[in-house]
Amino acid sequence: MRLGLALAALTGLIAAAAAGAAAPAPPTRMSVYRPYVGGNVAPRLTVVRTTKGECFTGSLADPRRDAWRCEIGNEIADPCFSNRAVLSWVLCPEKGTPFGTNVVRLALSKALPKSLANTELPGEAYPWAVKLADGKVCTFLTGATYVYHGRRVDYGCDRSTFLAGTPNRSTATWTITLGTGAKSRPRTVPIAVAAW
Repeated sequence: MRLGLALAALTGLIAAAAAGAAAPAPPTRMSVYRPYVGGNVAPRLTVVRTTKGECFTGSLADPRRDAWRCEIGNEIADPCFSNRAVLSWVLCPEKGTPFGTNVVRLALSKALPKSLANTELPGEAYPWAVKLADGKVCTFLTGATYVYHGRRVDYGCDRSTFLAGTPNRSTATWTITLGTGAKSRPRTVPIAVAAW
């Protein structure tokens, strides 16, 4: 009798664990990075540095209209964001991710090259960054990469993890291909947040 009860309890625990493991990931949330409120820096952000530089074309990392590729000394900052109410400076996320709160205020040495601006609205084309369901943040790679199982490596997450191709948006929970090296086996992983 006791053995039967124990087996029944164990079976119930295994079934519950399996059900929990099989639970679908929540729908992907779309997020738009908004560094300005009117013509001012958004209150949630902190300007950690002010410097001079210039923006020379639309962002390669984020295809939205107000995103720019800029030079700060010998470094490239991409993306930086403009606001129609402000002509003399742009804001560049310090670590190139929309999930932080520190920004660099870039005083423009030249006017923005508006004829070279991107044309997409947030939510169109590919996201600038994604946060995976496990919390890992991956940002769009603007330089040369390589092909992984037939897809360009589009996002870098850390030194050993990358995402290939753009998100699959065919379901409420978007997915993307994750790799951990050129010869690794690809995995399909859910995206928690897609950010523009």
